[in-house]
Amino acid sequence: MDFLDKLNPPQRAAVTAGNGPVLVVAGPGSGKTRVLTQRIAYLIAEEGVRPWQILAVTFTNKAAKEMQERVKRLLPDQAIEGIMLGTFHSICARILRREAEHLPIESNFVIFDSDDQERIVKSVIREMNINEKLYRPASVHAAISRAKNELIRADSYPTTTYKDEIVKRVYGEYQKRLVASNAVDFDDILVYTARLLEELPAVRDKYAQRFRHVLVDEFQDTNLAQYSLVQQLASHHKNIFCVGDPDQCFPTGTQIQTSNEKKKIEDLKKGDEILAASGRGSTMTSRISHVGKRAFKGNLVKAVTRKGHIIRATPNHIVFSRLGMNPGLHYVYLMYRKDKGYRIGIASHARSDGSQLKIGLQVRSNQENATKMWVLKVCKDRGEAHYWEAFYSTTYGIPTTVFHVRGRRMRMSQEYIDKLFNEIDTDSNAHQLMTDLGMDLRYPHYTPQGTFRNIVNLRYFGDGRITEESPWHAHRVDLWSSDPKLAKQLEALGYNPRIRSRNNWRIGINRLQYEDIQEAAQKLSEATDDAEIVVGAFLVDKGKSPLAPKFS
Repeated sequence: MDFLDKLNPPQRAAVTAGNGPVLVVAGPGSGKTRVLTQRIAYLIAEEGVRPWQILAVTFTNKAAKEMQERVKRLLPDQAIEGIMLGTFHSICARILRREAEHLPIESNFVIFDSDDQERIVKSVIREMNINEKLYRPASVHAAISRAKNELIRADSYPTTTYKDEIVKRVYGEYQKRLVASNAVDFDDILVYTARLLEELPAVRDKYAQRFRHVLVDEFQDTNLAQYSLVQQLASHHKNIFCVGDPDQCFPTGTQIQTSNEKKKIEDLKKGDEILAASGRGSTMTSRISHVGKRAFKGNLVKAVTRKGHIIRATPNHIVFSRLGMNPGLHYVYLMYRKDKGYRIGIASHARSDGSQLKIGLQVRSNQENATKMWVLKVCKDRGEAHYWEAFYSTTYGIPTTVFHVRGRRMRMSQEYIDKLFNEIDTDSNAHQLMTDLGMDLRYPHYTPQGTFRNIVNLRYFGDGRITEESPWHAHRVDLWSSDPKLAKQLEALGYNPRIRSRNNWRIGINRLQYEDIQEAAQKLSEATDDAEIVVGAFLVDKGKSPLAPKFS
């Protein structure tokens, strides 16, 4: 249990909390997932809970894999054998196959992906002689998906407009065809399980009695179906442990542009129309669907634009921003490479690579084939940068040594550099550093692009076209690679790799809705051995901006 010694008081209190419902709310980078995994280890090692009595759920395969690896580092394999740990979809699929006798499908059901689902919707629309230009299959399918996530059946789909009537008709026929094919879509996996647990007490009690503790990561992202699931599974012992981010909020007094005038944010209400970004410098009116208010104690983050406008928000806000090109400033950075770990270093704001002026982090990452980089401190001169480099390195035990000699004359050989990074736990040390700075490892300030590794690029408003059918710029996912084996692997899964040059190929996907493009990015990432998803947005007309945390 020595891992408890490395926790700060609030983290330790959460990990060692007693029985009953526990909600841990903290900003990005504060160690919430670490708390959840150490809670699992604590329950097994200290409270005597059997591993098969623990259910831990998260949202992505990558997050589930990381959670599993963290638990394995804390306890031996035999101590954690039998834990049910995975995504909502993977866990629910296992339950459905065991309980198929209660379902309209057989236990060997197939799971249709988003392309299969959209093809069925398109087929139904055509057979019903519905105008595809007015009622696009992707839009109708998105409406069906939203209804399922709210646990709304086809026969009870609410109809207030003619489009609602169309969606209801297509929804009913779509569902019949899934059942006839002994198939489910991604939403059905959750919906069937939620209904199974709610409508059959014997099935619910079997699982609710087994799982003494239910733990949920990223709780703020749960929809109604997922919330219903965890509520049913924790209904017997009442031991539910959830970690999540607080709402990203603007303070009272913030001026919001409505369709007619500016209003204070606290005066807005559901149904009001406000001006919203629609991509590439354009805007459109959008109707407010939900209003929430929450008390906040702490310091706000302040951003000042070039024109002097001031934006204040809670510190957990993740924003779209671009790195500057000011040669007079210096970054203290945290660099990561998968086969080495983390190191700390210094880079100029802007630096020449011999032919042109480039962002300093870009030059540094190219020199060492870095995977991602975070800015720990922005300094006015190099002396201040050296101070903070030494401070962070000494305080947190993270080397400043480069990853590779690369032919340079150095006092330390490559053999000793590798030995240094192998023997220092830079992962844990870097996680602690980022936690203390209130930063998030999920959102680096700079991620190198290129085909030496596979990256899934998710770009909100990435499509340059606007049409009557697409009143805002659609969102886009792209994968570039030079790996012919991967191209064949993805082609077998239904993707269409298009050759860009003799050595490179690309996969591109467009979707109009946020949820759909996020699902497409996650699906492509998982099909590409959990490739990194790099998020950005074409919010303005001068190129894309990456998603990034605040600077120190």
